[in-house]
Amino acid sequence: MRKSSFYFISILLLLAITNCNRVRKSKNSMQIEKNNIQIGGIERLKGANLIIEDNEQPFAFKSSIQNTSSSAEINFGSNGRISIEVQNEILLLSATYENTQNTDGCKYIGISFDEISNFKIGNAFYKYGSVKAWTHPTKITKADDLQDADIQFFLWQYQDGTYGAMMPLMGKGHVSTLGKINGKPGVKSYSLVTSTNPQNIPMVAIAFGSNPYKMIESLYEEGMKYMGKEAGLRKNKPYPEFFTKLMWCTWNSFGHGLDEQKVFAAMEDFKSKGVTFPLVLLDDGWSKVSAYGKGMLQSFKPDTTKFPKGLKPVVEKLKLEYGVKEVGVWHAYSGYWAGIDPKSDLGKSFGSDLMAYRDKVAWSGLPIDTFYFINPFSKSGYEFYNQWHSYLKNEGISFLKVDNQLVMDRMAKGNYPFADFAEKMQYNLQTSVKNNFDGRVINCMDMTTDAVYNYGSSALGRASEDFFPENESYKITAGNAAVHVLCNAYNSLWWGQMVWPDFDMFQTHHPQAEYHAVARAVSGGPIYFADSIGKTDPTILKKLSLEDGTILRADKPAMPTKDCLFNIQDAKPLKIFSTANETGLLAVFNAADADTVEGSFSVTDIEGFEKGDFAVYDYKKAEIQSANTQKKFDLSLPRLEWQLYYIKPIKNQFAAFGIVNKYNAPKTIKSKKNTGYSISIELAETQGTFVAYSGKQPKKVLNKSGSELKFSFEKNMLKVDLIEKADAMLEIIY
Repeated sequence: MRKSSFYFISILLLLAITNCNRVRKSKNSMQIEKNNIQIGGIERLKGANLIIEDNEQPFAFKSSIQNTSSSAEINFGSNGRISIEVQNEILLLSATYENTQNTDGCKYIGISFDEISNFKIGNAFYKYGSVKAWTHPTKITKADDLQDADIQFFLWQYQDGTYGAMMPLMGKGHVSTLGKINGKPGVKSYSLVTSTNPQNIPMVAIAFGSNPYKMIESLYEEGMKYMGKEAGLRKNKPYPEFFTKLMWCTWNSFGHGLDEQKVFAAMEDFKSKGVTFPLVLLDDGWSKVSAYGKGMLQSFKPDTTKFPKGLKPVVEKLKLEYGVKEVGVWHAYSGYWAGIDPKSDLGKSFGSDLMAYRDKVAWSGLPIDTFYFINPFSKSGYEFYNQWHSYLKNEGISFLKVDNQLVMDRMAKGNYPFADFAEKMQYNLQTSVKNNFDGRVINCMDMTTDAVYNYGSSALGRASEDFFPENESYKITAGNAAVHVLCNAYNSLWWGQMVWPDFDMFQTHHPQAEYHAVARAVSGGPIYFADSIGKTDPTILKKLSLEDGTILRADKPAMPTKDCLFNIQDAKPLKIFSTANETGLLAVFNAADADTVEGSFSVTDIEGFEKGDFAVYDYKKAEIQSANTQKKFDLSLPRLEWQLYYIKPIKNQFAAFGIVNKYNAPKTIKSKKNTGYSISIELAETQGTFVAYSGKQPKKVLNKSGSELKFSFEKNMLKVDLIEKADAMLEIIY
């Protein structure tokens, strides 16, 4: 029952009603009265207007939905219908517009709302800049302060503390985006082609609730289901084991100047420092193209001036002489930055399956009107990727980073319905990656719904703009370390519902190296560095990984704490949290343009830590304190500084934190067993200092062979210095 006219408003109203149930559990919590949506008798959305190709049509109706799972359909004459579905208290709206005239798909159909009633504050996630490959959070103090479009997710809070959120939908050829329409908040949907009688177009999903994290998770679960894309939810795709290894990327060292001699020179330097890592990524600069940074792809094979004998001997040498396990390469979504060279043998081989942009679009100084790409609906749509990837696989390449995934709207415009085009492009790419590389890919320049909604089982996606080492600006569109970490953390609120967020590469020799490293340790995503030759700081890499190069990864994506959801760049501490082995990870940053920020934290900043007693380990001070849910810990951070805390429930007077020489210490614990008189702990490695909270002093600590280990015990902190291989198994005897 998705047939809904563009009287989208109606749907939203009904949906809002449903959400009322979530906020207040009264039997009749969902109501629409005089074109207003009420929840539990409290007005949440006021007024609604249907817009079809710029023409606004206000309307009013009276209706209600009483159940958490229900549907309704509203007819507007013979030309339009709106379908409203409520699933698990999420409002789902779709529209149908029947007209004898073709609609201009480059305009839009949409719905606006006169007012988000009792609005307090919001956070809108915009695509930004000329490229519009990334989103960033923007504080909204009034709902009508929203920009015109390109919002991929909108979160807000009401005066009474209740939260609301909107997720734009796609389907039936259309892709929706949130923003301001005729001065009012709402949703727009585009097809980018002339079409007749748009049918059953999914428009928007809306949620209300008291817990923002559960609300957002439910919103995306039901929204993805509604679009038939449930497989794309992060919860349905485990983190890929392949990307649990530390990786070096060539980009910040060499840029487009990459060649095999430079790669080996860097590897020699790493070898001299005792730095090892299982994964190497050859970034942009290896391909045969007409011009680096702005040219066209001319061959699947590498540039022979840089890699004279191809990639295979480079891969073999990296593995045989430097202990690298796997090698990957970068490539652009549509070939290279300006597509595929039609005059090359590669371009000619695809014949009429090669298409060109119809519109001249200035992007990064490129003449985009010369951009050629493979028609995804042609016989070559899949074969383009399959041939390329098969070649790379035969050269020994085992994973990819695929960049520039933002370009689908430009390629689709005037050619194919936008949603259909995006779905087919992603299907071709991701299917080839799955068939050739077992799905091992890092998706990049991809923070658009038309990309991520179509990822299916593809699990990793960049969560921010690039890390630019020399940038010291606090501008949120192109900022320093503070802005970089801030954008990654906030973007994960919505991005992390569908993929494991990739916080991008960093440098161990950067002035804010540890700032970056700590953020990545709690991110839940991959960790890779891009050091310049001769500048690597091995100590930071050792804090991020085990001896074999396995990264110590958080159990879920890191996100801002509840009290930080709307404090974007305020002169307050930015707190982001995750978990590892039942332990809360709380990383705190001065991410503001301020000499000092002050605030506090409590154990309840970790979602789910709502009762009981806890032990809190201060990473920098190397101290333990006990705490209940009422206790507050003061924070004061100088400019571009950070803090890190481990928070763990105390069970049977004990809480193990792991090897605290690592940023993610709890992840060094492989197992724990309590026998009543002793506690056995298996560790991931044997270097460093093991720390735990203990309510009483142990009698002794034994290793696996039964030998006693020296330990210290002071103020409930048990410390064991690990010195032998057998130390990987500890038995603490009381």
